[in-house]
Amino acid sequence: MIQKFKQITSILLITIVLASANITQAQTGKRILFAKGKNSATVKGVFTKPNSGESYLLGVKAGQKLTVNFEPDSGAAMPVVQVSTPGKNGKTVLDESFGEFEIDLEQSGDYTIFVGCAKRCRYSLTVTIE
Repeated sequence: MIQKFKQITSILLITIVLASANITQAQTGKRILFAKGKNSATVKGVFTKPNSGESYLLGVKAGQKLTVNFEPDSGAAMPVVQVSTPGKNGKTVLDESFGEFEIDLEQSGDYTIFVGCAKRCRYSLTVTIE
């Protein structure tokens, strides 16, 4: 019981830390650009510090569908992927651990995609617009 409580507390703490990083990096993320004639792009990276993450900006149009595929190393500690709507106070439309997710986009503008891990890990993030 105590072990389960510690695990839940750790997960909540990591989520709060990573969400805070998402808010502060929301307008300063790295821009994801597609190659000419392509509708998808992949970025790869490494988190070298505990509880670190990266924000990416992706310009989209209302009515498009966004597919996000976040793949951290196997065994990555508490990975997280979040997608927020445009604007300083963007609304979170995706908050998951890892995997592939589809989102129907209701607003035009720069969506923020935040990815992070609790410990050092390598990752791959693929985004596709349809």
